Amino acid sequence: MSADIRIWAAIKRESLFVVAEGVAEPAEVNSLLKQAFGIPVFSAIDQVGLDVARDIEDHYLKVRNDITRTDATELLSKYIKEGKLGVKAKHGFFDYDDDKKETSTEKGHTLMYLNIAKNSISKISANGGTDSIVMPSVGQTPDGIQVDPTNGKMYWTVMGSPKRPDGRICSANTDGTDLRDLIEPGSTHTPKQIQLKGDVLYWCDREGGHIMTCKTDGTDFKTLYDSAPGEERPLEDATKWCVGITVDTKRDLLYWTQKGPSKGGEGRMFRMELGKSNGIQTILHNLPEPIDLELDPSGETLYCKSPDPSHCVPGMLMYRDGQRRSTIRQHTQQNLRFLPIRRKGTSRGIFSRSSHCRSST
Repeated sequence: MSADIRIWAAIKRESLFVVAEGVAEPAEVNSLLKQAFGIPVFSAIDQVGLDVARDIEDHYLKVRNDITRTDATELLSKYIKEGKLGVKAKHGFFDYDDDKKETSTEKGHTLMYLNIAKNSISKISANGGTDSIVMPSVGQTPDGIQVDPTNGKMYWTVMGSPKRPDGRICSANTDGTDLRDLIEPGSTHTPKQIQLKGDVLYWCDREGGHIMTCKTDGTDFKTLYDSAPGEERPLEDATKWCVGITVDTKRDLLYWTQKGPSKGGEGRMFRMELGKSNGIQTILHNLPEPIDLELDPSGETLYCKSPDPSHCVPGMLMYRDGQRRSTIRQHTQQNLRFLPIRRKGTSRGIFSRSSHCRSST
């Protein structure tokens, strides 16, 4: 038996053991192995057929004295008894449609995400599994996405070129149909993070230096904030670039970041009351490139992401005392918490949930 077959057999067998023991679900193992080796093992078993995979494992039990555990064959037999033979039966470790494409077995737990390299939108089960492209072309350099699962809609920003006011706000059904430009090029410069609250969209316009909003049908489009009134666009001063945004609907508060230059420590965080253009507050300053923002469901914690790995404060937690117009207590650097995420040798500060990835549940 060749080395590659032996290694694959070991990976497959141990994966079956992990699921049989209840350590992880097939989708989780798929996700881990796909990231590490590019091998979604349970999808591969579904393609071959669970009955074939069981026969192979039975053969190994007979001819190899070092394999004695029967967990793998027992797990496969359990699925086979339920009629789950894999792709050929439309059901295996995952479910499949008429075109033999994998669908989520965790109904209602799907993530939609933007692929900036391919300018596409894809979806994947929240537990892992195989991703699939929903829309192969969504515009030059998409950046932020929001999903409305109730109405089956998704909304995203298209940055376009930073040197031209050709950004767009787009919408489509979550199955990729009914593509529309809600805000056409020429009205917003470089839209970044976007938030959906009810039937209203809010987003940051980076080189435009604006906080902007419209209804989900594109109406009632307006600018809520201008970081550089009267100045020519695109803005060159990065301290005036609006990037991350989040909304506290319970207290009618809007939060946003202005990132500042790379590794300059000049980033700031602001807030204002919705519906009011005055009373803008600078709540934190001298930050390491704060970009995307999120507010936790309780409305008491802000999470902020930074692309700068050289500081100890890119991921910051800030708490309020619960009052609508309360000020955020100024935290020292020791009180701010770094939430690292590592991928392919990089390290970035990140909030608890990426703004580029939204659940359609």
